[in-house]
Amino acid sequence: MKFKTQLLILITAFCTYNIFGQINTEIIDITVDNQTIVSNCNSIDLEDNNTVSLDIYFKLTKPSAQAVSTVNVKALLKYSSNSTGDEQGTYTLPSTGWSNNNTEFYGTIPLNLSANDIQVNGSSIFIKSITSSGVESNSCEYPLEKDEVPSFSLAPTSITVSCGSTSVESFDVTPTNIPSGATVSYQWNVGSGWLRNGNPVSSFTTTSTNIQLTPYQYPPDDVRVTPILNGVSYPQLTCTVSSGSFNPTINIVGDDYVCNSGIYTLDNIASFNNLTVQSVSSSNNNIATASYNAANGEITVNKVSDGIISLSVIIQNSCNQIKVTTKELQIGIPASVFNATITGSDDVCQGQNYTYTLVGANHPCINGVVWSGSSNLNIVPQTSNTITVSKNNFDNDYAGQITASIPGSTTSVSKGVWVGVPGSNALSIQKIDAFDLYAGRWSKLRARYTPLMYVSNGPLDVAFEWQIPNSQIRNYANTAYKDVNPNRIGQLTIGVRATCDCGNGQWKYRTFDVDGGGGLIPVGGN
Repeated sequence: MKFKTQLLILITAFCTYNIFGQINTEIIDITVDNQTIVSNCNSIDLEDNNTVSLDIYFKLTKPSAQAVSTVNVKALLKYSSNSTGDEQGTYTLPSTGWSNNNTEFYGTIPLNLSANDIQVNGSSIFIKSITSSGVESNSCEYPLEKDEVPSFSLAPTSITVSCGSTSVESFDVTPTNIPSGATVSYQWNVGSGWLRNGNPVSSFTTTSTNIQLTPYQYPPDDVRVTPILNGVSYPQLTCTVSSGSFNPTINIVGDDYVCNSGIYTLDNIASFNNLTVQSVSSSNNNIATASYNAANGEITVNKVSDGIISLSVIIQNSCNQIKVTTKELQIGIPASVFNATITGSDDVCQGQNYTYTLVGANHPCINGVVWSGSSNLNIVPQTSNTITVSKNNFDNDYAGQITASIPGSTTSVSKGVWVGVPGSNALSIQKIDAFDLYAGRWSKLRARYTPLMYVSNGPLDVAFEWQIPNSQIRNYANTAYKDVNPNRIGQLTIGVRATCDCGNGQWKYRTFDVDGGGGLIPVGGN
């Protein structure tokens, strides 16, 4: 009993679907260009029209007043019998749009049809209705046809002609759908710049579909042809002619630098016909000037100041096309030389020779280096990029300097050095506190070494040794400082000297008065 009930439900649902889901779709008629009415699925002939307008009047019918959801109606164009159809227009019918007891609907789909979209025979148009539940229904198909219209095409449609080219160019007209026995001719209009059979031509008529032309002026004019069929002119066809690209490989030959004056040439220019140098220029005449000698083809670049320029050459052909060739040049001494350094020891000790090297100043415009040193140095030998020095025994200045100057420029490089050992002239001992100390208290002393120095000298790197008799002493990590507690009253002479990597300097002494309370008073004040 349960199985019978289920089967009855399935049968009822199937019948309901077929009664209420199926829609009948038909085309009542089609109006062509608002004039001709075609019905009963007869053929629609576009004849020789490029486009036509179609108004498709259709009818939808459903077998019952039962409500149906939205229906989409599509006009579909089939190019051939094998295609499924391309959508050309559509109409959407809401569920409330039905009439005649809710069972019929009449509608219209307007569209434009192009002759290019159909075959001479074999194409068709129809409508399809689709419910929102996916139920489809098709109308009958209206066959489409058109006349075979004569047409013409020109190949190529565009060409480029390089300046000076004498290559033969071929042009072909392709006729299509020409009636048997028809008379066809071609009126050619080629303007100027073309030779035909060795003779200049402008316009001429042929019955042949092919012509050959040779350029002799550049660029020649466009090539145009008007096909004439049985005395009737068809639309003119055109091949656009343009100048070919002008990009010869011509380089500026010469050094990448100019010290004072440089000569440059253009390679490969003689292999091209009718090329001329229109102009040469410098990107910055405040750095260098450029000139061209047409007689020998040389470009001269003259230095004005140090810097970088771009040397430009404009080359022109007989068709007034131009090509710009450039070359970047370093004029004079490059900026990198200003960052050159002198390498070598920071110390020049007594009785030894030290060699220093100029680094980073190698350039063809630097022919040599002028070396110099401070008065406390002796120059032993020197080369273009090195110098060897020793200490001058007759000059006790501690700070020294080595300088490399580049001739013909304001460029110089210096290195500071420490020469020998520190002298005592710039050495002093100072008492830090300004009041007396009594028994059991300490005084703080400081040694100072302040020689005259060059800007190129690095930080002063000396240590200090002390001579402090008859006293208690407290040391500091910084040897410039000492705490002193004298053992007895009277005078106390304290010595100090500066030491460096070359050895010990001269002693410097200072006498202090020690009062009865154990205080330390510098003789002559703080």
